[in-house]
Amino acid sequence: MEKEKVFVNFPLSKSTMAAYAQAIFTPVGRGQCCTVIFQPEAGKRKRSKFLVENLNLFKSSLPKDKPVEAYYIDPVDLIRRDSPAYLLLILQTLQSEEKEIPDERLLIQKLKQLFLSKTRKCHLVLFLGKFDEIEFMPGQLAQNLKALWQVDKTSVHFIFLAKREIVLTDEVKKYGELSEAIMQNIYHVPALVDEDVDHIISSTQKKFGARFKPVLKSAIAELGQRHPYLIKIASEIAAQSPGDILDQRLKDIVKMDAQYEFVVRLIRGENPELSISGEKDVIFFGDRPFGSHLTAKEYALLSHFLKNKGVIVTRDEIAEVLWGKNSYEKYSDWAIDQMMSTLRKKLQKAGLGKGLETLKGKGYRFV
Repeated sequence: MEKEKVFVNFPLSKSTMAAYAQAIFTPVGRGQCCTVIFQPEAGKRKRSKFLVENLNLFKSSLPKDKPVEAYYIDPVDLIRRDSPAYLLLILQTLQSEEKEIPDERLLIQKLKQLFLSKTRKCHLVLFLGKFDEIEFMPGQLAQNLKALWQVDKTSVHFIFLAKREIVLTDEVKKYGELSEAIMQNIYHVPALVDEDVDHIISSTQKKFGARFKPVLKSAIAELGQRHPYLIKIASEIAAQSPGDILDQRLKDIVKMDAQYEFVVRLIRGENPELSISGEKDVIFFGDRPFGSHLTAKEYALLSHFLKNKGVIVTRDEIAEVLWGKNSYEKYSDWAIDQMMSTLRKKLQKAGLGKGLETLKGKGYRFV
């Protein structure tokens, strides 16, 4: 009896994913780490998690001396923004049943033991997501990662995922002794090829049940600039537009889209962020006022998050922002859920939805 074939939804073309696997696991086979530089919003998380979850599809790229265990360390899952929390995240990613260990020395000790036991049998590969965006990384955490790497330098492999040039002299020196691992191998992810552009467009058509005319596909490809997220935005706007939309009209609509504009500005190196200033708590996106599309309560809530950037905001705090002195009487989990959902959707339309994190059982955090 033939085995049932399982359909695998590749994030990009098979050849591009194979090339990415080759770029990662060739250094691993040499007993080294690798720094991977992506364009902003170019899918480093999606691409890397796909590798981690589908190692069997890339057997030809894997080391031959012993098996590979790969994990994606996602800073979005941090319970706090500090070194012990990051170490705990690594421990819980490798052993999901682990509970919180408050002492940093005990965490390091336990991780070293775990790393040692694993590297006796396999290559341990840790994809460190958003590595360059972890604001508390330089210092103690970098030293701790170096200590973990030294458990077995030929079998512990950090894959540093970044979106800017952390390998430049002025940047890499911030990481102290960990810079040795960062500089071992550097891979700049290339722009997409035509096959990838077609893959993303085809995936969008399947998702929405749409069919694009050749002229519309050309417009999407032009708007996409060989960047996966820009292609995705343009494709989805096209899929949700009238079937007879003209290519120039599509271009006009896409270029006005807030998410599209945000990513284009990131690619240009502008890196606009939300900030708050002045006695009246005026919110800015880059150098422009932001929030005309927000209600008064949404604006007040976003202001509170920006004043407490990187800090967990509890539901009780949110209630105080929304209802003031009457928060105890008016408290409603449903209302808070609705408010957070609406605020997140409005931020997403501006390309900022990823900044607002939900921490189950703890609250929310804007990073």
